[in-house]
Amino acid sequence: MLCPSIAPSRFREAFEWTLANFDNDAPFENSSLHALCQWAQTSDDSVDSFGIVTFHVALTRFDDETILDSYLARVAALRSLFNDDNLVEEWARRGWVRRSKRKGKTFAPAKFLIEAAGVCPLLREAQGFELLSFHDAAYARASARGVEFED
Repeated sequence: MLCPSIAPSRFREAFEWTLANFDNDAPFENSSLHALCQWAQTSDDSVDSFGIVTFHVALTRFDDETILDSYLARVAALRSLFNDDNLVEEWARRGWVRRSKRKGKTFAPAKFLIEAAGVCPLLREAQGFELLSFHDAAYARASARGVEFED
């Protein structure tokens, strides 16, 4: 599948909206989305509740099917990076994510990290990001935002 890039700010805004909906922090304009989010939160572990909310938000944000598919693939790839505890710990040491002191493994990624997922090439066979390419994209997005890093 060809996965076109998505404008970094557009990807980030959609991803942040997905997180807000999933965490029940977004105002609900649509009662079916609210019901879906509540069901997803209370469903058993066999249901990918975040995936369901991601799909629903993507349907409301992207009219073009190719971009919608790209968004879903990019979110899945980003989630796989976020599920790597060692990687997230390293990012926390570098200041790329902030850990919650109250919620265990919960963290907030820097905006440039999310934006990198919109532009980083996806590996076709694995439908994921190659880590060095992802880091290159993250540094490029950080630079575009004026973020500087110590050596």
